Amino acid sequence: MAKIYVDTTKIKDNGLEILGNVEKYKKNINDLFDRISNVPTQTHEWVGKSSNDFVKEVIKEKEDYINFGDGLNNLGTELGKYADSLEKAIVELDIK
Repeated sequence: MAKIYVDTTKIKDNGLEILGNVEKYKKNINDLFDRISNVPTQTHEWVGKSSNDFVKEVIKEKEDYINFGDGLNNLGTELGKYADSLEKAIVELDIK
């Protein structure tokens, strides 16, 4: 029987690293969209109709960025589950 070597610790570590980076990503996305939203009304770097129109268009894209972060979060979570299932399968094969 062929042997397959799998570093489940590395898979789990990568999943945890992704999860940690997702939190930073989500914070950065929220900060960015908050900043853009405040341009015409609070910080006044750019005011007027074109500024308001720009903010309205950009805010429509926020959900796409959030969904991307959610997908990354799911990936990190699934990597941990995958590593656990591999470890379980390895243990079961060693018993037989």
